[in-house]
Amino acid sequence: KMFSIVTRFALASAAGAGAATFLPEDKRKVVAKEYPIPIMSLGTAVIKEKSEQAVLDALECGYRGIDTALLYQSHVPVGKALAKTTVPRSEIFVTTKVGFFPSETCFLGQPGNLPFCTENAKGNERSGLELSLKELGLDYVDLCLIHTPATTPSEIWTAFLPHYAGLMKKVPFWVCDASMSVISIFLRLGVDHGFETRKKSWENMLQLKKEGKCKAVGVSNYEVAHLEEMLLYTNELPSVNQIEMHPRYPRTDVIKWCREHGVAVTAYGHHVCFEHQKKPSSELLLKWITEQGVTVVPRSQDAAHIKSNFEAVATNLTNEERISLANLFADRAYYWNTKVIPARA
Repeated sequence: KMFSIVTRFALASAAGAGAATFLPEDKRKVVAKEYPIPIMSLGTAVIKEKSEQAVLDALECGYRGIDTALLYQSHVPVGKALAKTTVPRSEIFVTTKVGFFPSETCFLGQPGNLPFCTENAKGNERSGLELSLKELGLDYVDLCLIHTPATTPSEIWTAFLPHYAGLMKKVPFWVCDASMSVISIFLRLGVDHGFETRKKSWENMLQLKKEGKCKAVGVSNYEVAHLEEMLLYTNELPSVNQIEMHPRYPRTDVIKWCREHGVAVTAYGHHVCFEHQKKPSSELLLKWITEQGVTVVPRSQDAAHIKSNFEAVATNLTNEERISLANLFADRAYYWNTKVIPARA
């Protein structure tokens, strides 16, 4: 079933030639490798236990996609909402993410002890997805993503620096940039380890898909270099790459690569634009993203905001609005700068 609020449909063909095509007859979903994905899913990062009511509110107003992750500690409340709703499971697209932590960090946690649990480590994708399904109370998820390309503690903390500087405002951006430039030189020494780790993780994901524990598999925070690297070890590319993407950081290189190779793109992080002095509305930002054939996962726990986000993409941006949003351009990551994580060429 399709719903009438959203007026766009983008088709990212598995053949992947050129830009996304908008099809008016089916207005709710993006198709990646012939698998439909809602143009907008409710994000559940940060809100944790409040996810239950947020999911119920979202499903009530028409959302048919829920985005979560083992890291978010929101699986249990999301699962409670899915058990309560009258919307059939077959109509709800559930995305989760596993494989966040490098295996070397497993000593920080214990099995099942979120977020530093051994199940969420690289190489443990099977136990990570199985724990996710248990917490969600589901037999399968529609999409499972590898959460990050980072494979060592030094990689993950270096990639985390933009978040620490930009969103938490702990250090100036110039300190962040200088630090990453120096550290990235040493990270190149681990390129072979990273290649083998990502290769094994992807093999694990494909096996889980084959077993029916997830209908589709993808990646998150992968740069063009990591996607190009995948061509060296697999014939089956991800269905989706979920990345930070908004007017301040439009990611044209990643989106171009994904379109050319039939990989759908999902955006997160648009609210960092609220920090700009000419603060745009969430609705304008969501329109900007979805007009490009990119799906989006805005998070909120406020019922009115959840609804207004969903209804936002029913109309197009004006030319004046596009120009205004273009002026936000900064071309820097505010969450993860995974460009510092080396990949085999």
